[in-house]
Parts: sequence; C-alpha cells; structure tokens
Amino acid sequence: NNTTILKSSLSIEDMPAMIQDTRREGDSDWYPDATIVRLRGLTSNMQLNGLLGCIVGFCNDRRLYRVKMDVDGSIKKVGKRNLEVLQMGKPEGPLVSPGLR
Repeated sequence: NNTTILKSSLSIEDMPAMIQDTRREGDSDWYPDATIVRLRGLTSNMQLNGLLGCIVGFCNDRRLYRVKMDVDGSIKKVGKRNLEVLQMGKPEGPLVSPGLR
C-alpha cells in the first residue's frame, strides 16, 4: 500500500468541496464506503459491466462514487444508477468477480 498520510492544521471544513465527501446517511445518493457493488448499464466502458468493486469514496462535484475494482485495483468514478449493491458495509474476505470464479 503506497498511501501517504499528510498531517495538516486545516480542518475538514477548510478543504475544497471537490475533496470533501458530503454524503450523509439518509441522503438519496448515500451508499457507505466498503459497500460491495456490481457495475451495470455502462455504455462508454461496457467491458466493466458485471465486474465487482468496493466503494472507497465519493466525488461531490459530479455526484459519482469512487469504486475500487476487484479485478485490477483501479479506481473508477461511477454514478449511482450504474451500481448494483451486493453488500452494504465492510466486505468479508476477498472479492471475486463472476468471471474469475
């Protein structure tokens, strides 16, 4: 994992809206991080349809979820209408896409 944690004196309120995750439980767009999803109905990246991923964040400016793909670990920005929720919350064990079983 190459994640770097930066310490700052800024509070979350000081961060730009494009970085802030403004989702809140009860919002119509709300799915929590660590929700397992299957991508569906994509027209520009049809090869991703049917693949599994895990929600890792949200892009407020375009109202898209950041989904970490199981197949290669890449992050895709996907609209709620293109997500089929398979399991809310933290996943139990590794994800396996249907084509890899």
